[in-house]
Amino acid sequence: MEENLLAIAYLEEKEKALEHRKIIDLDLKPALKELEDDKSEAGKLKVPELEKQIADEEERFKKTIERMQAAFTPFYPYLERIGASKTNPYLLHYHQKDYGFYIDDNKNIHYTTY
Repeated sequence: MEENLLAIAYLEEKEKALEHRKIIDLDLKPALKELEDDKSEAGKLKVPELEKQIADEEERFKKTIERMQAAFTPFYPYLERIGASKTNPYLLHYHQKDYGFYIDDNKNIHYTTY
């Protein structure tokens, strides 16, 4: 059952990391570029605030990755030991969804829903 807890921890932290990246790359950075292109005084005044917001979000992303890595480290050898692959994943039912965890050719853990 420890494997289930590791899978859940990995899944939750990975989802949080993806959300942080989305906020940074799709929301904050385009907004910063827009402000930097804005030559008005009001635009210039908002740049430092947005840069701090990006730095704070990057820090949250980094900490999330560290927590994800803490689950990855013991979970990966287990997936390797059972031969988890895309065609034969480690299955987990969590929050009314079925997930399949597997290792790809680049030694990364992936998951998919069924």
